[in-house]
Amino acid sequence: MIFLWKSYSIRVGFLLSTLILMGQQTPKSDSPTQAISLGIGVLEQATNLKKTGRYREGAQKSIEAAKIFYSDGDWDTWGDSYEEAYQCALLCDSLPLYKWMLSQFNLVDGDALISKNSPIHPHSKAVILGRIAFLNHIIGNYELAANYYDKSLPYAEQGADTLQLMRYYDSAASLFWLLGDDYKALRYDEKALSLASLKKDTARLAIYTINFGNIWRSIDPRRSVSIYLRAIELMPDYAEAHTLLSKAYLEGEKNLPEAWKSAQQGLKLAEADEEKSDALHQLGRVSFEQKKHEQALNYYDQALPFAEKGYGKHHPECTKIYVFKGHALRAQNKYMAALAAYNQTLQDLLPLFVPASPGQNPTEAECTATSLWILEALQGKAQCYQAQYNQTQDIENLRQSLECSELGLTYLNKIKLRYGDDESKFSLNNYYFGSLEAALHTAFQLRQQTGEVQYAQRAFSLSEQTKAVVLAESLFKKDMKGLLGVPEALLEKERTAHANIARLELKLSQADNPSDQALAKDSLFTATRAKEDLEQQILQNYPAYSDAIFGYRAAISPDTVRQQLEDDTALLEYFLGDSSIYVFLISKEGFWAEEQALPPHFDQTLSQFLHSVNNWKFATDSAAQAEAVFKENGHALYQILLEKALAQTSAKRLFIVPDGKLSLVPFDLLLTQKYDGHWVDREVPLLIKTHAVSYRFSARKQPSSPHKATKGWGGFGLEYDDETLSAIEQPKDNNSGLALRNFGKLPFADDEIMAISNLLGGAFWLNKDATRDNFLENAGNYGVLHLAMHGFVDEKNPLHSKLLFSRTAVDKDPFVYASDLYNLQLKAGLSVLSACQSGTGTWKRGEGMMSLARAFAFAGCPSVVMSLWNVSDESTADLMLGFYRNLKAGLPKDEALRAAKLKYLQQASPEYAKPIFWASFVPIGDMDAMPTDAFSGGWSWVWWGVMGFGLLLLGWVFWRYFGRRK
Repeated sequence: MIFLWKSYSIRVGFLLSTLILMGQQTPKSDSPTQAISLGIGVLEQATNLKKTGRYREGAQKSIEAAKIFYSDGDWDTWGDSYEEAYQCALLCDSLPLYKWMLSQFNLVDGDALISKNSPIHPHSKAVILGRIAFLNHIIGNYELAANYYDKSLPYAEQGADTLQLMRYYDSAASLFWLLGDDYKALRYDEKALSLASLKKDTARLAIYTINFGNIWRSIDPRRSVSIYLRAIELMPDYAEAHTLLSKAYLEGEKNLPEAWKSAQQGLKLAEADEEKSDALHQLGRVSFEQKKHEQALNYYDQALPFAEKGYGKHHPECTKIYVFKGHALRAQNKYMAALAAYNQTLQDLLPLFVPASPGQNPTEAECTATSLWILEALQGKAQCYQAQYNQTQDIENLRQSLECSELGLTYLNKIKLRYGDDESKFSLNNYYFGSLEAALHTAFQLRQQTGEVQYAQRAFSLSEQTKAVVLAESLFKKDMKGLLGVPEALLEKERTAHANIARLELKLSQADNPSDQALAKDSLFTATRAKEDLEQQILQNYPAYSDAIFGYRAAISPDTVRQQLEDDTALLEYFLGDSSIYVFLISKEGFWAEEQALPPHFDQTLSQFLHSVNNWKFATDSAAQAEAVFKENGHALYQILLEKALAQTSAKRLFIVPDGKLSLVPFDLLLTQKYDGHWVDREVPLLIKTHAVSYRFSARKQPSSPHKATKGWGGFGLEYDDETLSAIEQPKDNNSGLALRNFGKLPFADDEIMAISNLLGGAFWLNKDATRDNFLENAGNYGVLHLAMHGFVDEKNPLHSKLLFSRTAVDKDPFVYASDLYNLQLKAGLSVLSACQSGTGTWKRGEGMMSLARAFAFAGCPSVVMSLWNVSDESTADLMLGFYRNLKAGLPKDEALRAAKLKYLQQASPEYAKPIFWASFVPIGDMDAMPTDAFSGGWSWVWWGVMGFGLLLLGWVFWRYFGRRK
C-alpha cells in the first residue's frame, strides 16, 4: 500500500531543527518604544526562566509580555514575545503545554490583526500564523495546520526573512506530504533546500534533505535511498534518518536485510520516545514482510507506549500503529481483533466516531479529520470483511466491506479537493485502484448472492467516481466562479497566473544548464505561490463558492445518466481492472452490468489490434499480415467488449466511456462477426455500419459554459514552408511516402480550410497568417474551431503536447501547447482537431487520456473531434468536408462523422479504404446537433469575392452607360 510509509517523527524533526538553530532568530529592533516598555522586563524574566529550564513559566511570562506590547502597539516585540513562548514550549516538549500555547496563539488570530490595513509588520503576522500552523502540525491537526500555512506564507514572503522562510517552506512541505499532496510538497522542499544551500547551513540542509527523501519515497522509493544516505553523511547520528532509510529499502526494491539493519541502527541511536517508537514500528514492518506476523505484533506493541508518550494517544503517528496491527492480525485470520485495531485508529482520529462494536463503521459526517491513515483503516476494514466472508460465507460481511470501500472513496475525493497539484490527485487515484477493483468485485458478489440490482448500480457509481474526476472538478470550479459572483477581473487575474506558470514550466523544460534551471525553478515557485494565494483569496472572500466546492461530489447514479439520454442512445462505461473488466450499459430501456474475467491474452489481443490499425509502416508495408491481425482481433474485442451489452439494447448511437488502453480503441472498427474477406471490402462487418460511436470523458454530462455561446466558424490551416518546418525534427522514415500530419508540408491542409469556409462561411487564417498569436487572440471569438496542422504528443509531459502554427520573426516558438489551452476561456461548442494524435497522450488512472482534446475540453469546448493516431493529409481533407456538410444538414455530431466515414468508404480506392486512412477521427463530448445558426457570423472568402466582383461590374456599367454622357 502506497501510503503505509507516510510517516516520520514530526516532533523530533521540528525539535531537532529548532534546537540546532537556536539563536538564529530575527533580531529585535531597538526602537524607543521597546526601551521604555514595561514589557521588556517581563520578557527578560521569560528569557531567564527559559535559560534555567523552567520552560512552562517562561512560556507564561512571554505571553504576559506579549499582552503588554499589544496594548503599547509595539508590534515587532509583540511578535517576538510569541516566538519566545513558542521556543519555551518546544524545549519543554509537552503536549499539554503545546495545546495551551495553541489556545494562546488562537486568541490573537483575528481578521483585524492580519488584515491588509493592520499596522502589524508582515514578519510578526507570519510569526503568529506560522506558529499556529506548527503547533497544529505537531499535535496532529493536519487540516488546520495546512490552512494556517496557507495564511502565513504570503506574510513570510513579504517579510523576506530567509531563515523564517526556510523553516516555513520545509515545514509546509512535510505537512503537504503527510496529507498526500506529494508534488506540492516537492516544490516547497526544493525551495527550502535551495535557500539552505545558499546559506551553507549544514544542519538545516540535513533536515531538509531527510524531508526531501520522504517526499521522493512517495513518488519513487528507490530514488529516496540515495537521498537518505546523503542526509546520514551530513548527520550520522540522527536516529530517524536510519529508520527512514530502512523504509526506503523496504518500499523500493524490498531489500529486507538492509531494511532490518537500518532499522536496528535507528533503534540503537534513538533517544527520544518518538525515535524509539518509529524504529520499533519499522522493525515490526520488516518482520511482517518476512511473514513473521507474531514478531511483527510484538514490535508494534513495544512501539505503542513510546508513541503515546512522545506523540500523544490521538496523534496520527501513534494511531497509525493500530493499522499495522490490523494487517498482522488479519494475516493470522484473527478478523475481529483486526477490525478492533482498525477501529482504534478511526476512533482516535475521528472525534465524533464512538463505535459500539468493532463491526461499526463511521458515517460520512463523522469523517471530519484529514489523515491518510483514516483511508488506510477503512481499506483495511474492507479487506478484513472480505476475508471474513471468504471464511464464513456470511453475506453481511460483504455488505460491510462494500460500505467501507464506498466510504473510503468518498473520503479520498474529499482529500483531493484540497490538493494543490493535479499530479498528487493522479497519484492518489493509483493508490486506491486496488481497493476499488476489490470493491467492484464485492458489489457484483452481492448482486449475485441477492439478485438485487442496487449492488450493480453501486458498482457503477464506484466506477464513475474514477472517470475524469479532476477534469470534472476543474470545470465545476470554473463554472461556480462564474455563477457565484467572482468578478471577471479576478478571474482574468487567475487566468494570467495560470498562463505565467505554463510559460515558466515550458521554460524550465527547455533550460539546458543548471543555473538556468535553478532560475526557472525559482521563478516557477514564486508564480505558483502567487496563484495559490489568489485561489485562497477567492475561497475566503466568496463563501458561496467555497461552500459549493467543498460540497461537491463526483458520484452519479444510473438513473441520472438515463434521464440525460435520448431514446436512440446508450452509454457504455468500462472499468478495466487487473483481473476483470466491468461493463455498464445505460439506456432508456434500462440498466445492465457485467463482471467478466479478463481473457488470458486480452492485453495481447488489444495491442495487436491497435498495431494493425494505427501503425502506418505495418498497415502499408505488411498489409496482408496487418489485415489478418485486424480481422482476428477486431472480432475478438467485439465479443469481449460489446456483444453481450448490445444484445440488451436497440439503441443505434453509443456513448463510450473507456478505461485504460480502451481509450485508444476506435470502436467503429470492431467486427460484429467473423469475416473471411478483405478489410477493404464494401461488405466488411464493421460496427460503424450499424452504430454511431462517440466517446465521453465520463458519464457526467459536461456542463455548459456560463458564458454566452459564440457563433461562427473559425479555421486555421497550414501548408508549411521550410522556415516553419525547421522548428521540428523531420523523421528519416517517411512511411512509404505518405503525407501525414505529423511532418511534411501538408499540401491539403489549407485547401481543407478553404473548402469548409466556402461551405459554411466564417473566418480563417492560412499559412503565414495561421500564427500562434492569431490563434490565442481569436480562438475565443468563434462557435466552431477547426485546426488543420501538425500535432505532436509529449508523453513525458502531456502539458507540452502541441500544435505547430506558422513561424514568424516575432514568434520564435510557433507552437500552441496544451498548457496554453488550459488557460483559455473558449466559447466554442465544437473544436475539430484535424491533426495527428490529438486524442492520445499519457493515460492517467481514473482520469483518462491527457491529450490535446482534453485540453480543449478544459478550455470550455463541450465537443471535440480528435484523432487516435497519425492521419493522412489527403484523406483527412475529404473526410472533414463531408463531416461539415452533414453537420450543416442538421445531423448530430456523431451521426455526421459516421455518415462522412461511410461515404468516404463508398468512394475510396481499395488502398485508401484501409482503416488507418479514415478511422482515426472520433468525436468526444456532447453529441447534440449544432444549432441552426451555429455557423453564422461571417462570410466566406468566396462570397466576399463575389460581392467584390459584383461591385466592380456595377461600377463599370455605371461608367459605361452614364459616364460617357458628359
